[in-house]
Amino acid sequence: MSFTSSFVITNSFPWDLTLRRFFTGLLSRNFSILSILQRVLSRDSHHPMTGRSHSKKRKPQMIVHNVEEGQYTEDKAALEELLKLRSLPESIEKHMAIVQMVADDYFSWNKLKEHLLSNPSDFGTQLRICENALRGNPKSYQPWHHRKFMMERFQKQREKHLGREDFLTKLLLDSDPRNFHCWNYRMLFLRTRTGRDLFNYSYLHHCSGSEDPLSIIYTDPLDPTCWEYFYIWRERRRMRHGVYIRRYSKHLEIRFEEPFWGKLVFEGGGVERMVSSEFATKIVMIGESVETLGKYRVALNGKEVDLGPEKEDFGFLHEVLEAESRCHGALLALLDYVDEETERASIIERIATLDPARRSYYSTLHGRFYCVYIPGSGE
Repeated sequence: MSFTSSFVITNSFPWDLTLRRFFTGLLSRNFSILSILQRVLSRDSHHPMTGRSHSKKRKPQMIVHNVEEGQYTEDKAALEELLKLRSLPESIEKHMAIVQMVADDYFSWNKLKEHLLSNPSDFGTQLRICENALRGNPKSYQPWHHRKFMMERFQKQREKHLGREDFLTKLLLDSDPRNFHCWNYRMLFLRTRTGRDLFNYSYLHHCSGSEDPLSIIYTDPLDPTCWEYFYIWRERRRMRHGVYIRRYSKHLEIRFEEPFWGKLVFEGGGVERMVSSEFATKIVMIGESVETLGKYRVALNGKEVDLGPEKEDFGFLHEVLEAESRCHGALLALLDYVDEETERASIIERIATLDPARRSYYSTLHGRFYCVYIPGSGE
């Protein structure tokens, strides 16, 4: 049995693995696989990959931050092991060992992809390689990208391992519910969430369309996450016809749901402008603001769209502020509906008082009011 085969079979976690056993004894850095690697190497006192004895086994230690230079003994030893691996002759076993030490090694992961395309029978082995890499760094991009590549390219094998994927993703989300890599992977292949977690940004990203934003806001208006549900819901509502206009004091923005290119003709307030876009874009800007009490008309590659003023009820914001006068999220949202500069200045000062660290940013919100025009009769 090869070194890598022995390493993978011995150290991959079993079906009945608990969360504690998954992470126990591992370092919290990319080199966390070192302690396992040393135990495997020590079983063969003259292993061909190292060429020397490993009689002394060091106890794994957690890295302590803010220590003096020269005390990072675990990192130093891991780097030495890594350099030895890189000096070995080219082989797939070498790259399998490297990615389990350094999960972000793009070159070695690409070597594994090339090998798997020529040797599909190694599918199970490479799944376990990914699992070992994730033990050291559950938020590393490359192990997740490699696992996604495997599941997309080898659909027959994927069906046999979906139960395993369900177990792995639940295990990792139990450890860190906001691991967005794990969330994305699970929703892509399993299409099921592990539970309802409203104030989790990963849940928000995947499940916001099925939630009522106002119900969430009234649940806990002081949590900034709940206001993200409102902004996403509002933007989807404005974009439901694929296009809308934002009119600022000195310019217009025509926003698209899908990238647009070609000829755009704008009419409104007695003004007509033509814009040609050679490259796909989601925002076309017109360098002047054209005020109108009626509608704008936009012709997109010959197809005309009429846009009228948006009518939106934002009275709930005042209700929230009556109950929670220091609600940062409600004050920020209210700015989108107040155009009178004196009143805007008062709201901005209240926001800056609640969050003084970002006072400079809030000062840029003066004069940033915009009106919204959507397709239809201002519905």
